[in-house]
Amino acid sequence: MKTNFTFLILILIGSQLNFAQFVKPSKTNTSDNTINVQEIRTGGYSFINPLLDYYETNPSSIASNKILQKNINDYVTKKIASKEILSASVYYRDLNLGPWIGINENVEYSPASLLKVPFLIAALKEAQLNPDFLQKEEVYIPNENQVARNVTDSFGLIPGNLYTMSDLLTEMIIHSDNDAKDLLVKNIPYAIYNQIFNDLNIDIQKYDTVTNQLNFLSVKQYASFFRILYNSTFLNKQMSEYALWLLSNTTYNDGIKAGIPDTVKVSHKFGERFYVNTDVKQLHDCGIIYKAGTPYLLCVMTKGSDLKKMSQVIAGISTIVYTHLDHVKKVY
Repeated sequence: MKTNFTFLILILIGSQLNFAQFVKPSKTNTSDNTINVQEIRTGGYSFINPLLDYYETNPSSIASNKILQKNINDYVTKKIASKEILSASVYYRDLNLGPWIGINENVEYSPASLLKVPFLIAALKEAQLNPDFLQKEEVYIPNENQVARNVTDSFGLIPGNLYTMSDLLTEMIIHSDNDAKDLLVKNIPYAIYNQIFNDLNIDIQKYDTVTNQLNFLSVKQYASFFRILYNSTFLNKQMSEYALWLLSNTTYNDGIKAGIPDTVKVSHKFGERFYVNTDVKQLHDCGIIYKAGTPYLLCVMTKGSDLKKMSQVIAGISTIVYTHLDHVKKVY
C-alpha cells in the first residue's frame, strides 16, 4: 500500500543532523533566587554541547497556576471518591512561558501505546541518517501473539501486502496499529531508540514485581517526548514538524480532544493497558493543545475499571485546563 504521505515525506527529508552516540545526559542545576532549573544535554560531541531540554524543577508558584492545580486536584479527588477511577496523574505546561504544574506527576504507570511516540522519533531520526529508510518495504505477515486493542477504529494491515516504513509510521500513529509498530520496530536500530531514553535520563527497564510489567513512566517523564518535538531539539525542524503533524491526525477523539472545541488542533497519543486476572485498566492521553496564543502540553494517566469513565475523566481535566486559560486571558 502506498499512502498519500510518501510525497510529503520526501519533501520533509531535509538537512541531516550529526548523530550523537547514546550517552547519559549531563545535568546542570542552577539557582536564580527562587527558580531552580535543570538542563538536559545530548552527549557524544567534541566541540558542541547541544541543549535537549530545559525546565524548572519545581512546579509553578504563579497564583493562577495554583488555582488550576487546585481545581484539577479537587476534580480528581471527586472522581476517585465516586469510584469512576482509581487514580490519576496530570502534568500541565505552558509552552510559551514554561511554568508547569502537576498532580501526582511522579507516580509511574505502564505507558503501553504511548511508547509509539519514541518509536516515531527513532524512525524519523533514522530517516535523517538514511534518506532511503522511509521508502524501504516490508511484507506484513500476521503475528498470532499480537495483543488486541480495545480502543480501536477497526483499521488493520492486510496480510501479504507490501508496506513502506512511511506507510507503517502513518498507521502506527494515526490508527495506533500494533502490527505496524512491530513491523516498523524491526527496522529501527536499537541504538537510536535507546539514545532517546538515555538522553532524557529515563529508565524504562524498571520492573514492577506486583504487576510483572516493564516500561513504567510518569506523566512528567513522558511529557519530555513532546517537549523535544515541539522545540525540535532531537530531530531536525522538518522531521519534528512532520511528527507532530502525524500526531495531529490520530483517530482517537475521546480523552483530551473531547474536552475542548473541535476547532482546536491537538497533537497527541493515547495508550491503554489491561492486566490479566484483574479488572484494573489504565488509560492515558498526552499531547500538545494548540490553543490560539497559548499552546500548552497536557498529559493525563489514569487507572480504573471502566475505559469509558476513564476517558470521560481525562476529557473533564482537559476542559478544566482549557476553560481556566480562557478565564486567565480575559482577566489579563
